[in-house]
Amino acid sequence: DKAVADPFEAPLDVHAIVSPHHLLVADRIAALFSSVASKRVKTVIVLSPNHFSRGRTPVLLSRGSWNTPYGIVSSDLQAIDELAEDVVVDETPFSEEHGIGSLTPFIARSFPNAKIIPVVIDETTLGSDKVALLIQRLALSRSPRRISHCIR
Repeated sequence: DKAVADPFEAPLDVHAIVSPHHLLVADRIAALFSSVASKRVKTVIVLSPNHFSRGRTPVLLSRGSWNTPYGIVSSDLQAIDELAEDVVVDETPFSEEHGIGSLTPFIARSFPNAKIIPVVIDETTLGSDKVALLIQRLALSRSPRRISHCIR
């Protein structure tokens, strides 16, 4: 409700945002997403801590979908399949992972034509150097026209 009534087209040079996922600051999240809203965005990478350390490996992907007040946000299955060569798909943590689920309504509202690549990372077992390499791989794994926003 705090987002602008009609999201505008963000400047083309915006390629990443860093957003909190705790809804205590929902008004700020809404303002941030509204400031970069675009119907041109096709894929959004959502990186989240694996808050409950669930799943088989330190980095996990999901093929799931999230219901929001603004419609369904679906995973980009083609991108997930490409990344699944190196990263495990495991739905275990995603149903309760608020780091992903809390952002999906903002994604649906601000990027109505986008699918997501949901990634949870257990940085306590992975280490910051490997997290940095993973993020770099995600950024390079798809063409720039497909992935234009990376959200944490």
